[in-house]
Amino acid sequence: MAGDQQPDDLGLPAINLSGLAVESSARPIAFTIDNRYIKPLAVALLGIMDHSRLPRRVYVFHEGLHPLFRVMLRFWLRHSNIGLQIIKIRVNHKISALPHHFSRAILLRLLIASRIRESEFLYLDSDVIIRDDLAVIDAIPLDDALIMASP
Repeated sequence: MAGDQQPDDLGLPAINLSGLAVESSARPIAFTIDNRYIKPLAVALLGIMDHSRLPRRVYVFHEGLHPLFRVMLRFWLRHSNIGLQIIKIRVNHKISALPHHFSRAILLRLLIASRIRESEFLYLDSDVIIRDDLAVIDAIPLDDALIMASP
């Protein structure tokens, strides 16, 4: 679960994000990814690095990301303003028995909130291009809303 992050299946320890000095208004960011979306994810992360004034916690959820991609992401972001946590989610057969129009990517997105301890987070598709500071989105209050979405 969220507070008991296990080492990923490379044997690399989970990165402790609790020491990352993140201003309270900077919502953590969550992505879901598979091997086909590693390049778009890299573009999104570059946008965050280039435009964020604040350090960011970033969670990348996957069901079986190639080990080389995980190592490359950790290496690339090691001196950035991004605290990266790569989390493998195993979709069990009972969950995958949902209606066939639910893709595995949708199932991963539905499981995010159960895997991290964050009261709020920003989910972004891995193929977004970030051209401005996400602080604009962070400033939008959720109030009592459970979810905020944009077309």
